[in-house]
Amino acid sequence: MWGSSSFSDFLQQISKCDVADVSVCYSGHESFWSHIKVTDLPAKVRFIQEEWPAGSAGAVRQALSDFASGLAVVYTGNRLHSPSVDYLVAEHRTLGADFSVVVNPDGRSAGIYVCDVAVKEMIPEEGYSDIKEFLIPAMIRRGQVVKALTLSENVGAFSDSKTYLHAVLSNIESLASQTSGLVHQIHSEGLSVWASGDLDLAESCLASGTVVIMPGAEIGECCTIQGPVIIGANASIQDNTVVSRSVLWDGAFVGHDCLVRDSVIGSDAKVCPGEVLSNTTWAEQATAAGFKLLTQKTYNMVFQIRRYLQHMQKEVSLGLIVSSVAFAICFIWSYWTNLLNLWHVWLRSDEYSAGMLVPVLAGYVLWLRRDSLRRVRLEWSLWGLVGLIGAQAFRLFGLIYMYQAAENLSIVMTIGSCVLLLGGKALFKKSLTVLMFLLLMLPWPGRVQNQIALPLQDYATRSAVFSLETLGYDVIREGTVIHIGDTSVAVAEACNGLRMITAFFVIAGLVALIAGRSFWEKAMIFMSSLPIALICNTIRLAVTAIAFTMIKGEVWEQIFHDFGGYAMMPLALGIIVLELGIFSLLTMEPAEEAQLVIRREPHLDQETIR
Repeated sequence: MWGSSSFSDFLQQISKCDVADVSVCYSGHESFWSHIKVTDLPAKVRFIQEEWPAGSAGAVRQALSDFASGLAVVYTGNRLHSPSVDYLVAEHRTLGADFSVVVNPDGRSAGIYVCDVAVKEMIPEEGYSDIKEFLIPAMIRRGQVVKALTLSENVGAFSDSKTYLHAVLSNIESLASQTSGLVHQIHSEGLSVWASGDLDLAESCLASGTVVIMPGAEIGECCTIQGPVIIGANASIQDNTVVSRSVLWDGAFVGHDCLVRDSVIGSDAKVCPGEVLSNTTWAEQATAAGFKLLTQKTYNMVFQIRRYLQHMQKEVSLGLIVSSVAFAICFIWSYWTNLLNLWHVWLRSDEYSAGMLVPVLAGYVLWLRRDSLRRVRLEWSLWGLVGLIGAQAFRLFGLIYMYQAAENLSIVMTIGSCVLLLGGKALFKKSLTVLMFLLLMLPWPGRVQNQIALPLQDYATRSAVFSLETLGYDVIREGTVIHIGDTSVAVAEACNGLRMITAFFVIAGLVALIAGRSFWEKAMIFMSSLPIALICNTIRLAVTAIAFTMIKGEVWEQIFHDFGGYAMMPLALGIIVLELGIFSLLTMEPAEEAQLVIRREPHLDQETIR
């Protein structure tokens, strides 16, 4: 935050208060602290490393182990504003509570608690214990008083890049007003700019919302800044770049013709020209060589598609061939940034990494159907032009309202419309299932993913516990942590099964496309991919929990954890094969019978007979 981490600022603030001890409990490697500049701290600040996950309550017990009496103030995670210890202690005593839960004005927890040191006696010395799920219910059961301590302003707590960005941009006005060297230079309807006295913003630039520009920052020509946006000291934004709802810290460099949206650009990080960043934390040095390599691969892909179309359609007129090539080039040029964004999503997101296989598998399916496609008569269809206009209108909606899912969906809509426009209704019907298969390469809308992530994580934990109990194991569940014997296994958000669901959708979709079965069988195969993914994820979690009771060591645990994920793929294929076998038993081919032909002889009159 403004040149230093919020955590180091917090420690500096706490160290100036009249407290007996400051303990920082953390998990992970000690090298983590080498990335945080914590200097001039008094000796009373000590660091406690957790060997095993003990939970927030377990960390409190470790921190209070050397004290017999007094009050303790517990801060969890990071925040922009941390209320002082003196204020919290005074408010706690005014409430007369045994345990105070500090909440923001909106009623949400601030991740801060005030309690007596004696609370450590309620926390077990071993195992995983959480404050909200274990300690507070235990105190209520013992008849102790737990009250809410409401703050006058939001502390801006955050735990990851998304909540960090939300916390910073939600408090941008207060942060700017408290920063020396910044003045409120421009304030008009829809625009509020905080900057130093030497601000030089080109007239060709457009700005809206709240924008904070630190000293030394440079903004090129024809740039668009859609606030809230923070541009750090000595940061540089090149020409024709759009920055929306993002933070660029000190020394960040963004090349020309870029789109930066809902992202955090770290200090001294560089973004290559033409990049599209959305919902991204960018702290890397992007090289121009990698960008050129990706460009060359895309051109090679376009060239191979053109050769395939020429080989498949030997009898097509020259005009239709030229039109197809022109449409392909225009499509690549128009959707270049969207395709790059999809590529980055496939590379960085485990949930959607299977999406990069979808275009390849779709091409393979078309190759298998090449004989039937050759027999289709190609002709123009104006309905394709209507669909193309509709796809671009849908894309425009996504651009205006910053809805990335609509832009991604318009890619498949555009491909289908071009097939209908250039090939006609017959070719469109032949390739409709393949076009629908391409939808699996698109990431789900963020709102949908956020709505199902936590329920999936909870279901994965419950199903794994049920399976272990069925096998006869003594299991205790605390939130998303499974205690089996002396071993604790935490079901992280990445293990909620969403990764398997997206991958199994692709597998089941491919089997449905290439299997020579009836429509209802193919539909059942595809729909069964969801329960198969959930079953496989439950098996993986249960087997992993059992294995962790037998093997020790982080290296072996990580190897088994990764191997368990890969082993689920052949298991899923085996279940699908079993499903096809069951379908074969439920249906039977009609028996062949000899063809019976009945022919009526023509009527002959008596005269003819004579």
